[in-house]
Amino acid sequence: MRLDQWMFNNKITGMQLGEMIGVSYRIISNYKTGRSIPTKESLRKIYNITKAEVSPNDFYNFVKQKDDIKSGKQEKRVFR
Repeated sequence: MRLDQWMFNNKITGMQLGEMIGVSYRIISNYKTGRSIPTKESLRKIYNITKAEVSPNDFYNFVKQKDDIKSGKQEKRVFR
């Protein structure tokens, strides 16, 4: 689940979540929009606060390489 969706579902503001994990609401906004990726420590806190509904993988966009799918090679993931 994406962080913005979790916050909406749980009626949590950026300021509230920021206070919970020790960052500013602007940093939370950057996390929600994909402008920045949380630090390892922030990822751990978000994971725990959301009870694993938002995981580190939710901050990365992985896509399968088309050539690997066509050739039957093992799945390859690429960071975008």
